[in-house]
Amino acid sequence: EEELRQSRAQLAAFVQQAPYSMAMYDRGMNYLAASRLGTEAKGGGRTDLTGLNHYTVLPNVPGHWREAHQRALAGTTVRNDSDHWFQDDGTEHWGRWVTQPWTDEQGSVAGIIISDEDITAQILAERSDREARETLATFFDGSPLAMVIADPEDGRFVDVNTAYAEMLGYAREDLLGRTSAELKIWADPE
Repeated sequence: EEELRQSRAQLAAFVQQAPYSMAMYDRGMNYLAASRLGTEAKGGGRTDLTGLNHYTVLPNVPGHWREAHQRALAGTTVRNDSDHWFQDDGTEHWGRWVTQPWTDEQGSVAGIIISDEDITAQILAERSDREARETLATFFDGSPLAMVIADPEDGRFVDVNTAYAEMLGYAREDLLGRTSAELKIWADPE
């Protein structure tokens, strides 16, 4: 009895302290267990979701999620590494999730397990970084000032803007990978 109690306590701790949002459902999509992060993310302020129906807790579940649930209940594992949706409040979100069946002692699908991770901050940071690089590239290429980016190790041109190439009388692609010395640019007169 003590081993069984300890085993159940460990399983409960595992579920509650999982580093991702996780939930286990029966075939009717009623919560059997949910991690702390899962309850916080989907519970709408509730501290326990056990026994509640997923579609009652989250009535606006997107159709493709419902379809993933049905596929998992039919025995298929469904994944999405970059799912994009809008919350009820209009905020944009991205997540990485897996919906998979769980089986009983007889090997029959008894319900599903959903694990997911909110990757919104990562996607927004990547978007911001991409936009900053695009802005910098537009500025660099469109600048009337001659500009060059060179490798600090060997001085080879990594990039040059149009103004620099025109100033030297070269096509831009002819300058890339070369050095000022190779092109005899800025060479000391002797």
